[in-house]
Amino acid sequence: MNVIKRFKNGLDVGLFSFGLLWKHKKLILYLSVPKLTGMILSLIAYNLFFVSPPKSALILHGAMNRVLERFGAMQHIILLLVEMVAILAAIFVTVALTHHVFALLKKRKAGIKRSLKAAQKKLKPILFWSLISAVVYFLIHKIDLLAYPTANGECNLFFATIAITARIAWSLPFLFVVPLIALEEQPLLANVKKSPSMVQKLFVEYCGALFWIGLVGLLALVPLYLVYPEKLAATGIQYILVATITFSIATVHGILKTVLYQKS
Repeated sequence: MNVIKRFKNGLDVGLFSFGLLWKHKKLILYLSVPKLTGMILSLIAYNLFFVSPPKSALILHGAMNRVLERFGAMQHIILLLVEMVAILAAIFVTVALTHHVFALLKKRKAGIKRSLKAAQKKLKPILFWSLISAVVYFLIHKIDLLAYPTANGECNLFFATIAITARIAWSLPFLFVVPLIALEEQPLLANVKKSPSMVQKLFVEYCGALFWIGLVGLLALVPLYLVYPEKLAATGIQYILVATITFSIATVHGILKTVLYQKS
């Protein structure tokens, strides 16, 4: 199969994934709950240490780095624990989402309660993969501290590039580890070894599916920042809409990985 045809197949996967979410809207609950909780906790932590609200996400990121610095040497342990809890929650609900979507694709009984129970049975590999991922992202976050050294949003391009490269180098080869944990009965190490070969096999299709995610995200988010951005931000509408769009796109990303797994 040539590259163009494979890319078109990826486009079809992307459209199908959006359609599946539209038909089964409750799928968005899996990723929105932990992500929303994380956002709320971040804002609470911010307001405990700062008076004025952040003007942008970059400024918030830099400011939160200053929050951690106030804990001295304990900041490293705190950051690692926070990363661990956040990643554990994200992987657990993603495993549940994958189980739910796969059941829908196979026309089996599907439900949130059933999928959460299925994820609970995979708790051991989820814990191990969360710990590994937390350590990796902890190290990447230390690079972030160098990329955004101040709370005013200033960026060190060199370290920012390294941080982005490190994220891609980690996340891309192991893209299918979580779907494999959810859908296959094999040791975690076998899933880790299998994921890179799946990425190599499905990379073109994955890029095609991501095209729709990028396009929809761009068309949905850009108008929010172009049409009265200050008024939207002042009323909180912008944040609500951005959160809804972000949760939807993250859910579609989880769906399309499950669809690609089925086609592999």
